[in-house]
Amino acid sequence: MMVELTLHSPVMSSREVAVYLRLCEPDAEPDEIAKGTRAVHRLVRQNKLRPIQPGKEYVFWHDEVDRYIQDETAAFTASRNGPSDSQSDVKPA
Repeated sequence: MMVELTLHSPVMSSREVAVYLRLCEPDAEPDEIAKGTRAVHRLVRQNKLRPIQPGKEYVFWHDEVDRYIQDETAAFTASRNGPSDSQSDVKPA
């Protein structure tokens, strides 16, 4: 079964989030899709993604998934850039 994402939908299933984050392909085999959704559920347990829970299946606001991407991108960029310039201006005593 192929998952189709639309930018108009304000909510996403775990499977849609896995595809959106490229944890699996939309037309992947069921075991690969399961790996992707388990990775999404791991992000929930790590408090990196906040789901809406209308029952057994997690559902996420699209904006929440985009926030996660922005946060992770900012953290990655900061780690690649090293210490900030303000720290490098401080001279030892």
